[in-house]
Amino acid sequence: MTLDQLEPAIQAVIRPRRDKVNFIRYADDFIVTAAGREVLEERVKPVIAVFLRERGLSLSEEKTKITHIEEGFDFLGHCGGGPTTTAMSSPEKHSTRSNGM
Repeated sequence: MTLDQLEPAIQAVIRPRRDKVNFIRYADDFIVTAAGREVLEERVKPVIAVFLRERGLSLSEEKTKITHIEEGFDFLGHCGGGPTTTAMSSPEKHSTRSNGM
């Protein structure tokens, strides 16, 4: 699948013990959690954007959120949330654009 190598691309730019990044994926939906907002904004999101662009796809700025996990998030129709982490959720399939593919 198109997203099969996304997790290794993310792992290549983070410091595992310090950044505490987790990647959860089901088909074409995914979330990424990290110890802090700056990890997601400065390292993870740019890698995801480049990874998708190279495959003719893009993140929807309207649907992609970086939020504190305590505020909750929707993943596959289920609300998630917890006490100490920050999460980035991806757009669903219908909100990801394909460039002629």
